[in-house]
This record gives sequence, structure tokens and C-alpha cells, in this order.
Amino acid sequence: MVHQLITFSLILTSVASTMGHDDHRRNPNVVLIYIDDMGWNDLGCTGSAIIDTPNLDDMAADGLLFEQ
Repeated sequence: MVHQLITFSLILTSVASTMGHDDHRRNPNVVLIYIDDMGWNDLGCTGSAIIDTPNLDDMAADGLLFEQ
């Protein structure tokens, strides 16, 4: 998991450094949420019926959800 997080951070850094000033206005923002000690299906968007996570479910529905 740490290796994947470092790789993702390096990709974001390299993409951000290659963009010009005008490109920042056209590209979407990136929000990376890192949660410790959470199971793979503890969110409503991944199948949990026990834990209520409406805000995170809305973010997953409107954006990208990386499941692997």
C-alpha cells in the first residue's frame, strides 16, 4: 500500500510540474483520501450495509473510485 501511495504521489508531482499556468484552470482537482484500518468493503459504495458513508459514496459516484 505504501509503495502504491508513493508511486501515485510521484505521478501527480510529475504531471503537475509539466503543466503550464493556463492548464491548471482546465484540469480538475485531485483529492486523495487515505484511511488507515478500514476494510475493503466498509464504504457504502463498496457494498457495506452496516456503515453509513453518504458523503464518500457521493464522491465515489461523481469521481473515480480505485478498487485495486
